[in-house]
Amino acid sequence: MNPTTSRERITVLADANVLYSNDQRNILMTFGVEGVIRLRWTDEIEDEWVKNLVRNNPGVLRENIERTCRLMRNAISDYDVSGYATLTAATGDTDAKDRLPRP
Repeated sequence: MNPTTSRERITVLADANVLYSNDQRNILMTFGVEGVIRLRWTDEIEDEWVKNLVRNNPGVLRENIERTCRLMRNAISDYDVSGYATLTAATGDTDAKDRLPRP
């Protein structure tokens, strides 16, 4: 049963700082799988949160996080956002460290 059948779902672009947290990631994934929101992220965002999680938590095995990523991508097959490079370039005044590399 889709709880949002009477209204259009909002699209949520999850940034790395949100996906980094296991609790936040689980909540967003649940909302995405249940159809409450249209959850999206990019491969670059995924790379960023995985890299930081592994770097900041030596006890976390990269293989386990990569498995989590595969499960996430399988659960929400249309997760990937593409065609955003021109929009990223147009944001000009954002701090360079906060910009994703151009695909």
